[in-house]
Amino acid sequence: MVRFQKLSITQDIMVSEPVTVIMQLLPQRNVDLIDHGVSENGARMLELVVRGMGSLDIKDLDPGTLPGNETSQWVKDFDLLRMPKIRLAVFHEVGIGPSLVRTPCDPEGLQVDELGQTVLAEAEVENDELVWKIDFTLPSGLLRDLGPGRFVSYVEEVDRRMPATYRPEPISLNTMFSPDKFETSGPRFSARIAFLETTKELLETVP
Repeated sequence: MVRFQKLSITQDIMVSEPVTVIMQLLPQRNVDLIDHGVSENGARMLELVVRGMGSLDIKDLDPGTLPGNETSQWVKDFDLLRMPKIRLAVFHEVGIGPSLVRTPCDPEGLQVDELGQTVLAEAEVENDELVWKIDFTLPSGLLRDLGPGRFVSYVEEVDRRMPATYRPEPISLNTMFSPDKFETSGPRFSARIAFLETTKELLETVP
């Protein structure tokens, strides 16, 4: 990389000395939100699939070798850090720009936290790619209650990490391996997908 200064006093200093800039190129992600149609009770059936290259593990630390009576639980908690996580949130939107109204949704099949997000199950490996999948439905009652608008999903990839420092130190091993103390790093990837327009005509067909 160089800096170009067109209005330099001499041509010799129009271009600065080259410098090297290190950039992290994140792996590509492909996201499919598949509409499987309407069930017998009028619910809209959907499937989210995220795939791409990714890390399968982190630098290993075997909590089972540490002194203590809860090493089996520490091993399970540490396993939460090994692979990237995909989070999903579904909203209903009406309007655009300053008049936009966004309502968080709680579709069937998703375990939504206090922030309206669902963490997908651990990725499976298919043809050297990580693949995250989840099925969910929009009940007919939810479609009627929210009325015309559009449903959108927000998908993001994050990593869970152990913090570098803790406010109270020294800390116990129970605190060190507690998922409540893990930090979220990212997002490494994020996408907004509008997947369903609910017009008046469409809602009239909802049972």
